[in-house]
Amino acid sequence: MLVRVPIDHHNLYERKAEELGIPLGSWVTMQLAELYDLPIPEYIHEELAAAEQRRRADESRQELPMPRTA
Repeated sequence: MLVRVPIDHHNLYERKAEELGIPLGSWVTMQLAELYDLPIPEYIHEELAAAEQRRRADESRQELPMPRTA
């Protein structure tokens, strides 16, 4: 499916998809499913779960501040 949207809309949609960690097409599909009370496809649930795992892994890799010793 090819969709044309104004550039300022595209930037917002792209940002929303990035926040969730999923492709733009999946984000659009998810929004349409919710709008029409349809189930969100399983592959999108899988993408969301994978994105959540990546976020958790990134958070666990952050450096913790080390106390200074003399």
